[in-house]
Amino acid sequence: MDLLPINIGDEEFKVVISNTPETRSKGLSGVKSIGRTKGMIFMFPTSVRMSMIMRDMAMDLDFVFLSDTWEIIKLGSREQDDLSPIYPDVPCRTVIELKEGSIERLGLAEGDKVTPMNQALELDSRQRTYKKGGEVIIEDIPESKYDIKVDDVPIIKGSSQLLNKDGEVIDNIKDGARIFSRDHTKEIIKKFKDNDKEKLALFIMDVLDIQDNQEQEFV
Repeated sequence: MDLLPINIGDEEFKVVISNTPETRSKGLSGVKSIGRTKGMIFMFPTSVRMSMIMRDMAMDLDFVFLSDTWEIIKLGSREQDDLSPIYPDVPCRTVIELKEGSIERLGLAEGDKVTPMNQALELDSRQRTYKKGGEVIIEDIPESKYDIKVDDVPIIKGSSQLLNKDGEVIDNIKDGARIFSRDHTKEIIKKFKDNDKEKLALFIMDVLDIQDNQEQEFV
C-alpha cells in the first residue's frame, strides 16, 4: 500500500491523500483506528474557509491546519461524538488528521513547519502528482487507499495477535506457537550470549515443561 511520507515534528508519518469532493466528504468516517504514525491529509485546489466535523467517526482525532507554505496555523482535537466544527481563523488549503494525542506527543505549536518528503512528487500511476499552471495537482485516490488500520501487519483470521505498547499489531501468532515471558526471554538471551548451549537447551526444555503442565488462563 502506497502512502504519502511526510515529516511532522521529529517523526515521519505516512498519510492517505484526500483531494476530491468524494474522498474529502468520506474522510476517516468508519475507520476504527489509525496508527501512531498514520493519518489523512485533506488537500483543496485553493485556500478555502474550511470546517471539519466528526461525522460517523469511531475514534478521537487531532487536527493540524496548514498554510500554503506548510506552516501550522491552527491545532485542535475532537472526541468522536463531538459534532462541533473545528476550523482555522483564516482560509487554508490543507489539513491533516492524526491519532488523538499526536499533537501533545510531538510538541507541535502554531508556526511550526510540516515537511512533505521528496517522494510526494513521485507517487505511483494511481496517485500521480504533477504541476499545472504553477499549481500542484494530485489525481483521484482509489478506495484502497483508505486501508490505514493501526497495524501494518495484516491480521490473519483465526490467529492471535502480538501487540506493541501502542496496541499496534506487530505479528500474528499461529496455533501451537510458543510465547516466552519477559524474564524467560532475558534468561534465554543471556545463556545464548554465554555460548552455553547445554544450559540453554536444558533451560528451554524446563520452560516448555512448565508451559505444558500449567493450567490455561484467559484474558
